[in-house]
Amino acid sequence: MQAVKQYLAAETWRLVEETEGAPRRDAALEAALRAGGASLEASIQARAARFLAATPYGAAAARLQTRLGLARGLLVGAAFVAGLGVTGIFPRGDGGSVNVVAVLGTLLLPHALSFALWGAGIGAEFLAVVRRRRTGSGGESNVPFLSLAGWLGTQCARAVRLLDPRRQAGPAAQAITHFLLRQPAGRARLALFSHAAWFALLLGAWVGCTAWFTLRQVDFHWGSTVLTEATVARTLGAAMRPVAACGIRVPSAEEIARSRLGTAGPRNDAVRQRWGYFVLGALWVYGLLPRALAALLTLALCSLHDRRLHLDLAEPGYARLRPLLVTDATTRVLDADASPRESPASGAGIAAPPLTPAAGAWLALERHARPPPGTLRDLGVVTDRARQREVVDIVARASDWPRLTLQASLATTPDRGLQRFVAALVEVAHCPVEIRLADDDDTRTWSAEDRAQRREDWIALARRAGLPAGNVRDPAESAEP
Repeated sequence: MQAVKQYLAAETWRLVEETEGAPRRDAALEAALRAGGASLEASIQARAARFLAATPYGAAAARLQTRLGLARGLLVGAAFVAGLGVTGIFPRGDGGSVNVVAVLGTLLLPHALSFALWGAGIGAEFLAVVRRRRTGSGGESNVPFLSLAGWLGTQCARAVRLLDPRRQAGPAAQAITHFLLRQPAGRARLALFSHAAWFALLLGAWVGCTAWFTLRQVDFHWGSTVLTEATVARTLGAAMRPVAACGIRVPSAEEIARSRLGTAGPRNDAVRQRWGYFVLGALWVYGLLPRALAALLTLALCSLHDRRLHLDLAEPGYARLRPLLVTDATTRVLDADASPRESPASGAGIAAPPLTPAAGAWLALERHARPPPGTLRDLGVVTDRARQREVVDIVARASDWPRLTLQASLATTPDRGLQRFVAALVEVAHCPVEIRLADDDDTRTWSAEDRAQRREDWIALARRAGLPAGNVRDPAESAEP
C-alpha cells in the first residue's frame, strides 16, 4: 500500500508540473537528494511528497482518495441491497410456483459471465508477461482498441472528478485513473473491487432467499420449449451433485422428474424444503465460494504487483528531473557494465555506446525506413515503453555525442506517445536532436499533398517536444547523411 501511495504522489506531482510547463525548483531539497545517493525513482518520490505537502494539491489528493474509498464502500453496500431485491422474482403469496432454472439463471448467469471475463483478463496478463520475457517487448504498441481504451480512460477520469470537482483535484484524479487502467497493480484493485461487489450482491441474494423461504411456502418447477425433458433433468442432476457433496440435501432424480411443469404429482413439504436447500446451496457453491477464492487470489496479485510497481522514467516530467536529482557522475559517465541488455525485438539492439562516438547516434522510431549512415552509432528501433526507458537512460549518460538523429518513416503517425518520448530525449540529451523523415514502401505512392500534410504533423510534434522546425528534415534532405 505504501508503494501505491508513493507512486500516486509522484504521478500527481508530475501532472501538476507538466501542466505548469516546468519543474518547480528547491535548491536545498535537490542538493539533499543528490547527496543522499538514492535512486532517481526514490528521489522523485521524495521530492513529490515534499511539494505535495506544501501545496493545496496534496490536500486535494488526500481528500479525493478518501472520497473514493467511501464511494467504493457505498457501491458495495448498494450491491448487497440489490441482491436483497432479487426476491421480487418469487411469488407474493404462499403456495405459488416458480421456475427453478429461471431463478438460478437470474442469480448466477451474470456472475458467471463476469467471472469468465475476469479469468480471461488474468490469462491475457499472464500471456503478456510470457511474451515480454521471451521477446523483450512490452507489447504496448500492439494493444488493440486503443481508441476505445482512450475513451474509457477519459470517462473514468470524469467519473473520479465528480467526487471533487475543484481544480486542485484534477491531477490526482488523472493519476488515479491512469494507475487503475494502465498498471497491473491498479487493474488488480479494480478486479478486487469487482469481486467484493459481486460477493455482496450474491450474499444479499442468499440472505433475501433465506428470509423468503423461511416466511413463505414456495413450490419449484422446471420446463423447456426447446430442450427435452431428459436433457433438463440431467443438467439439474449434474448441478446438484457438487451441492450434495457439501452435505446439503437436494431433490432426488425421481423428485426432479415429478417437478416438471405440467406434471401431476404431490407437492409435500419435504420436496419444497429440498428444492429450497438446493437453491441456497447453489448460491454458495457456484457464487459466494468462487468469489471468495478469486478475491483471495486477486489480493495476492495486488501484493505481487505492488512490489513491481515503478515509475515510468521515460515520461518527460521525470526525464527532465534527472539532471536535478542525480549527480553528474551518474548521468554523464558511461558504464559499459550497466548498459541495458540487447532486446531481440530491437533489430540492431542497443549496445553500450563508446565514450567518444565518431559522429553521434542514430535511432529509428517504431521501424527502420533506411539503414543508418555508417558514421553514426546505431541504437536500433524503439517500439515500446521498455525500449524507450532504455534509450532515455543511455542518451542521458552519453555526454560526448555531437548529435542525436531520430529516423521516422512518413508512414508512422506522430501521436502523443511519440511526442512524449521525443520530449524526454530532448530534455536529457547533451547534444542537438534532429528528426529525419524517410520514405518506405508504404509512402512512395503518396500524393504531394499527403506527404506535405504528414511533414507538417511531424513539425508540429517537434515543436511541442521542444525542437525547432528546422530540426525536422524531409525525405529529400534525409537522403544525405
